Amino acid sequence: MDEVKDKHMQNKIKGIVAQWLQKIQSLNRKQVVKSGIVLVIILFVIFIGIRLTRQMRVSIRQSQINEVATDAFQTTKKLTLIPYGELDEMVSKKAALSVLFVSPQAKNYQKIFQLINEKESELNRIIYVYPLVYDVQTTEMQYKLASSEATFVFFQKGVQKKQFTYASLKKPTSELIPEMNRLPMWNITDNETN
Repeated sequence: MDEVKDKHMQNKIKGIVAQWLQKIQSLNRKQVVKSGIVLVIILFVIFIGIRLTRQMRVSIRQSQINEVATDAFQTTKKLTLIPYGELDEMVSKKAALSVLFVSPQAKNYQKIFQLINEKESELNRIIYVYPLVYDVQTTEMQYKLASSEATFVFFQKGVQKKQFTYASLKKPTSELIPEMNRLPMWNITDNETN
């Protein structure tokens, strides 16, 4: 029974293909060229549309991240926002990099930035901030962290060397800055890490 249905379907498909081939052959050369040009233009417009959509999405996401993140740490020079989509490149290219992974919904989000702002002069390095807003699950898996906690990670030549969470500190107000300063290679300046 299935074989009969398969043969019937195959015959139908062959008939449709034969009809299309006849139509194409009956068209004159000018019509084929015009159809080809129209097809190329349509494909080009679709391709451009897809590229523009992707670029707009990245731009919109970056704007949203800037809106959410920069309010929290506008006043300090020790915090730098990692642009959306550039985390992996920064981790792999910099000799040393300290990153704060934090979700704006994290319990201590505002406290962390307030504390860093207050004790900025005690901090011996620039901390790069990567807000966990988009691609959160991928980032959690790749860097072995939880979006519910603010996590500080130190990378050396693309390899994760040390990690701690804000919640793991017994007295965050007195321990956060010293713990961040204990991360390895604090004396490498930003110019040397490029």
